[in-house]
Amino acid sequence: MYESQNNIIVLAIGSIVIDAMIQLIHVNNQSNIYKNCNGNESQAASCYMTSFILGGIFGSKISSFLYVNHGWLSVCIMCVVIGFVGFVSFNKKQICFKELDDFEKLG
Repeated sequence: MYESQNNIIVLAIGSIVIDAMIQLIHVNNQSNIYKNCNGNESQAASCYMTSFILGGIFGSKISSFLYVNHGWLSVCIMCVVIGFVGFVSFNKKQICFKELDDFEKLG
């Protein structure tokens, strides 16, 4: 009995930490939206939240399908691939903007 109660406590603490981190991500992202989208803040914020919700829906659907048909390892591989794609696209964007900044300094 003690072991199952301990697992529930750890699960509750983990859920609270995950929720807190998601809230911090939202606050950070939306503060950047309001800082950088002068005049279009509401459209950008609704676009951000819609994308976040749709990503959760499709991610849940795909990961459920992968888990049922191919097991836990396929879900982990999907997460690594999505993380890698995000990392590469973010770095590519940073490189593109850096090159544009360098071009503007020359002109």
